[in-house]
Amino acid sequence: ENKVEECFAGCFSPTNGYHGSIAELRVWDYVRSERDIKDNMQRSVGDDRGLVLHYEFRPYDDTVENKVDTVYDNVPIPKYVNNLKLGGSGPTWHLSYCPLERDDGQPVEFPRPGTAGFALELDDQQVLMLENFKDFPSHALTLEFWMWSADKCRKGSPFSYATGGYEKADNSFLLFDYNDWGVAVMEDEGSYKDHHSGIAATDGQWHHIAVTWESRTGQTQLYDNGRRVWTANRGQGKEIPSGGTLVIGREQDCVGGCFDSDEGAKGDTQAHAVNEYGSEDFFGMVEEMRLWRVVRTEDEILEGLRADDGLSQAHGYDNPGLDPNHPDLVAYWKFDAGSGYNVKDATGRGH
Repeated sequence: ENKVEECFAGCFSPTNGYHGSIAELRVWDYVRSERDIKDNMQRSVGDDRGLVLHYEFRPYDDTVENKVDTVYDNVPIPKYVNNLKLGGSGPTWHLSYCPLERDDGQPVEFPRPGTAGFALELDDQQVLMLENFKDFPSHALTLEFWMWSADKCRKGSPFSYATGGYEKADNSFLLFDYNDWGVAVMEDEGSYKDHHSGIAATDGQWHHIAVTWESRTGQTQLYDNGRRVWTANRGQGKEIPSGGTLVIGREQDCVGGCFDSDEGAKGDTQAHAVNEYGSEDFFGMVEEMRLWRVVRTEDEILEGLRADDGLSQAHGYDNPGLDPNHPDLVAYWKFDAGSGYNVKDATGRGH
């Protein structure tokens, strides 16, 4: 995490912190031309003229080594003088996949899909919709899925099920705002004190998200990577009707539309004048989404986390994966088609 310093070597502002990855940091002692920048962007460098700092970010204890010697006012400065010292919480190192060159001068290939098959990238240019959702869970459910996003701006909603109009039944079951998760059941979005969870999942890492709800008690629980992180009360004694419309990645304010979106978004979007909350469109990727008709236990949620298709026998691992024919499983979208305009329900129930 990099931060802006408001005094020498400290007084960091948390709101100006950099959250992300960095590789191949270079500082030169002259203004490089656009051609210089473009020609050298994917080239490995050595003792090039004018290169005064070069950090490859290869981990060595708690130090990031500078790779070049330099001169200041005709005084040689050994490269180790400008080593970076890592402070704060421990760093997380990632293998870089910047498009650098191979030995023959050609760009290296980009990463290929891993053992977990495909994931579906979503933004405000698509509407992923299922109309007339039959046998939607009425009195208890568990929703679980994997997601990836680095969107810190929007209140992205991965799952919106609507059975009626605005403030009547447009939020029959809604998981909203991946920057501060919230859940609505039959228009019950909680009070001011518990409307949001204080939990986000937009750090650019993959998260396994699960939500459970039970009508009898109203207990609603949120899990992140198998750990329960929030409990609230929603829709106690309510029944969620079947036959509504499910939209993945957009938030419905009327059945099948009235999306709160930015200008230029596709689909049935709200007029800017009535867009209360800004964009609620999901920008990121979803994978392995399952909807159950029961409240899954924490152990069962962990089982689902580990049983995605990347751990199946078909990919050479020991875990047999999760059975799509499980009697409590209502719908299972693997997002593994890799092409086309339809997402198949692996349960065979036609959702």
